[in-house]
Amino acid sequence: MNFHFKANIERVIINRVLKGFVVFILFASYSLTAQINHELKTQPLAPLNDNYSLYYESLLSDRWSVELGLELDLANIYISETNFDSLFSEFHVFSSSRFYTSLGVKYYVLVDEKGSGVFIGPHVRLRYLLGREDGYIDKWEEVFNTMAPDRLVSYSGFRDFWYGAIFGGKYVIKDHFPIEFAVTYARNKELGVGAMDNTIFYIDYYLKFGYRF
Repeated sequence: MNFHFKANIERVIINRVLKGFVVFILFASYSLTAQINHELKTQPLAPLNDNYSLYYESLLSDRWSVELGLELDLANIYISETNFDSLFSEFHVFSSSRFYTSLGVKYYVLVDEKGSGVFIGPHVRLRYLLGREDGYIDKWEEVFNTMAPDRLVSYSGFRDFWYGAIFGGKYVIKDHFPIEFAVTYARNKELGVGAMDNTIFYIDYYLKFGYRF
């Protein structure tokens, strides 16, 4: 499928997800009590790697909160081909796009009157492959001299599901500006065509900044 056509599909999917995200925020804002705080956050350094994110956290009480995250990853993908004569690698670059959504429940083990504290809780994350530039599979099979597996051939769809734990700390500046560092430790479950069972665990780091209202 043409990558430009895939880009149109991407925009439709992203628009629908963003609309649902806005509805979720509005529902949470009006259905919960006035004492409950809300946070909108992003990863300020992630755009340096073509990654764009938005997180909404609903602080249900002094100890408990629920966080929903959306990420759009537009970073290129690479195929490395080693030249054994020169011992240097040539990198073949292809455009690609992936969408992630995550959900976490946080329990604040330590917390002060301003909302700063240390948290831990369960966390899940889902990856959807939006599209990939034509020619990737042909180059992959050329470099590795073998047929590409079914999982790699698939252009789009749900690809991975992670489930595990999130833990970290948050510092709130002047009651309205949270800075958060979080770590997730999760097991990977492959999805879609050619999915395989595995026991791979991943560790990811997040630095978030936002606004509390």
